[in-house]
Amino acid sequence: MIMTKLDNDELKCDCGGWAKPAKLRLEGKEVRGWKCKKCDMEFIHPEDAQTILYLNKLKKQALEVKIGSLGSNQIIRFPKEVSTALRVHSGDTASIKVCDHNRLEIQIKHKK
Repeated sequence: MIMTKLDNDELKCDCGGWAKPAKLRLEGKEVRGWKCKKCDMEFIHPEDAQTILYLNKLKKQALEVKIGSLGSNQIIRFPKEVSTALRVHSGDTASIKVCDHNRLEIQIKHKK
């Protein structure tokens, strides 16, 4: 996540009021944005809106990845577009749940 001056600034709303930084929900996800106290208009941070759109695009396709070896471990490499959309970086961790004989569920845990 790239922090910019925009993240802490207020935005002028069409109603004439000012939208203050706020945590908002978009498609069930928490996103950064601004909310106008005067008219309740919400503005989604452009980086977060782009991420949601990218995730929705990726959900509609199956990506084939190769399984490799590293020492005695098996590894799965994520394509760059998945890493970008999920904001995965070196040093993050993941929990893996075996769902059945050919399906895994992976949950990314971002380092702070």
